Amino acid sequence: MRKTIAVCGTFDSKGEEFSYLAEQVRKLGADVLSVDMSLRPNDFAADYSAEAVAAAAEDRYAGGGIADGLDRMSAGAGRLLAGLAAEKKIDGMICMGGGRGTYMACRVLREMPLGFPKVLISTCATNEGSQYYFEGIQDTMVMNPLVDISGLNSVLCMAMKEGAACVCAMADADCMPVYAAGRPRVGITMWGVTTPCVERVRRLLEEKGCEVLVFHANGTGGNIMDSLVRQNYFDVVADLTLSEITMPVARGQYTDPQVENRMKAACEMGIPQVVAFGGIDMVHPDGGDPAAYAGRKLYYHTASCVFYRSNAEETVRCVKFVADRLKTSAGKAVVLHPLGGTSAVNKEGEALYESDTNETLHRAVHQWMEPEIPVVDVDAHINDRLFAEKAAEIILGYIGETI
Repeated sequence: MRKTIAVCGTFDSKGEEFSYLAEQVRKLGADVLSVDMSLRPNDFAADYSAEAVAAAAEDRYAGGGIADGLDRMSAGAGRLLAGLAAEKKIDGMICMGGGRGTYMACRVLREMPLGFPKVLISTCATNEGSQYYFEGIQDTMVMNPLVDISGLNSVLCMAMKEGAACVCAMADADCMPVYAAGRPRVGITMWGVTTPCVERVRRLLEEKGCEVLVFHANGTGGNIMDSLVRQNYFDVVADLTLSEITMPVARGQYTDPQVENRMKAACEMGIPQVVAFGGIDMVHPDGGDPAAYAGRKLYYHTASCVFYRSNAEETVRCVKFVADRLKTSAGKAVVLHPLGGTSAVNKEGEALYESDTNETLHRAVHQWMEPEIPVVDVDAHINDRLFAEKAAEIILGYIGETI
């Protein structure tokens, strides 16, 4: 059976290039459904015209400025394509763009389900300053075309052929996840300094028949987990590593994309949560005043990646952030607090151990959590067997209540 691939983009400025991309998809044996997100009139005969896309958008994007226009068109395209995917009228999608095109494409891709074949050819793919565009696009394959999307030169044509081949192959492979009926799913956050803990928890849960998905808390992993929470993917969330929160919150950057919506999903969806302050004891100096870290203990994760000990003020700020999130939870939540330290480098004899700051964390956790959020002190280090066993015990208890 022939597959149908949606080709989505701004056809007013890149009609020639999108025509070539669609041609490559057809040469590989798939049908094409074109979706135009253009802000200007054009002669591209799309299956879904810019007018149709705009009409599908929410009314709140009715403004006349460029920003409203970008959001209106991407919202409309996202709604259309998500509906087509749910109705199985398309089997994959491919987008392409520069700065604006990438911004719009990413907003569309966030609406598409896990496992649905998605490819984005973007000139921003390896641009450090544009990485926030890609938040929430889940399992999208992102390609750098190496050249700008301007004209049918040999390098761009190569990239478009590769992109078309990728999305068609993924559509043929049927990559949608297969869920085992009755098997509980647990999402857990992990970083290098909490790996022994999470690996032990994972094994304990898998022995009981759970499927465990571990997310690398490196700046995007937690948000990816949260996006899957909104798709009703998990029975329990174990947010055992909060290093992603520490970095921006320590500097008061609460609107940073890394943390702006972090932890909201489980609270709003009522998913049971087990939370620990793993990795809260270190901050990265990027974006901060170097003088603020003078005299602090430091830890070299790699030769070029240094972390400094978070101080008492930053620690309390992070606790308040988490407490503010959890107090809104529509489901059960518990905070597990390891008295022996919150990371591999925060225990006696290690690089970032500070008993006074650890005690500040302990007091803050008990002071700022709402009465309905129990705090369970565990007389162990976060990477000790005792702590992992306690976390697994509570998670399994939640699963027993939810299935």
